[in-house]
Amino acid sequence: MTAADSGAPTPGTLRMKCQALVTTATGKSEILNLDIPSVSMTEVGTANGGTVRYSADFECCEWVEIADAFDQSTEPPLNWYTVNLMQVDKIELYNTAGEKVDDFPANGSFFCNWSQTGVSYGDANFYVSARSLDPMMNDRSSNDPDFLRYWTVYPNTTDLAGSEEGAVADIGTITNGGYAGTPYGDIEVKNGPIQRLSELGRIHSYIPLQSLRLWAASSADEAGSDAAIMDIFRTASGLIRRGKVNINTMEPDVLKALFADASTVSATTAAAAVSDWREAGTTDNPHVFTNIGQVFGTIHGISGSNKNNDKAEEEAVGKVVELITCRQNYFTVIACAQAVKDVAGVPYKNAGEETTRVAAYNQFDVKLNADGTVAKYIDPILSEQKMQIVVYRDAFSNKMQVERIEYLNE
Repeated sequence: MTAADSGAPTPGTLRMKCQALVTTATGKSEILNLDIPSVSMTEVGTANGGTVRYSADFECCEWVEIADAFDQSTEPPLNWYTVNLMQVDKIELYNTAGEKVDDFPANGSFFCNWSQTGVSYGDANFYVSARSLDPMMNDRSSNDPDFLRYWTVYPNTTDLAGSEEGAVADIGTITNGGYAGTPYGDIEVKNGPIQRLSELGRIHSYIPLQSLRLWAASSADEAGSDAAIMDIFRTASGLIRRGKVNINTMEPDVLKALFADASTVSATTAAAAVSDWREAGTTDNPHVFTNIGQVFGTIHGISGSNKNNDKAEEEAVGKVVELITCRQNYFTVIACAQAVKDVAGVPYKNAGEETTRVAAYNQFDVKLNADGTVAKYIDPILSEQKMQIVVYRDAFSNKMQVERIEYLNE
């Protein structure tokens, strides 16, 4: 058990359910089903800036005697035994109020089992050690194909160790130091609402030891980013942010201002990475951002190159992601209204045509040049008024509203 606070209180107790099978030289065997209801974790250690709570010793069960286990009258004497099975069926964690807060394995009928290699002729101690590599995905049993992706077992998943050193039983060491030492691995179980979109990057990923990945440390990591998820969420129902920057801009100074003091690399470097990616597009494959997450997951140059710096990089993403857009919210519309006199019976011929046309009511008659431009309006335009209209589109509701109308004289 670990906690960030070095003065963390005792988490409670463990309940263990185990099995043991011993076979003697005379063929006698005994299987023990052990249910240890309370293992108090009163011992304290430190590891990776946190507190380790554990039990140094606890009683498993009463002594059990196996009748006729050995025969000293033979030559050689039958005086050995073998531990055929030592199996952990279930481990349950209870808090100080007696409530069960965790148990494993959830995926299988037992956690792990081991057996002795060889035989013993006297008292012997046997050791095993198991360490969770991913504290949030520790519910697998050893018969799960992915077991060793989440657990490290010493000496292995099948053999008992004959010495404490062989089992690497120093409980004060935690493999990988939780999440902080793994690539893209800063994970947070937050007891509160998300304040910044970049906090989505602290959510545990389906990949062991990784959180959702919102940025790319190298070109090799540009594929498979989770950053697109930021484009479908917002942090509050009434949140309105004006003055967003369209990330598809090709203006270097705008990009530099956007990334200033908001990236782990210089604003110039980040702006150049965006511009280079846009300019690398072709007619068949134009490079245009259609999702705000693309900016961070598709371009590795706007972030640092250290995969273990996940928290700092996500904080940098949070400073920028809510300031950008890849969709226009304001549109300028030119509306034209005309008063037209509808005439009939007037003959006319378009350039290049043999047949003469005749103007008729309820249709707009126009004489065209060979290139399709207007040569003459047969139905004359009596008056015309143009308006320039600025329309705002709400990106979430898709509703439109008119912001401004301006009459044009041209």
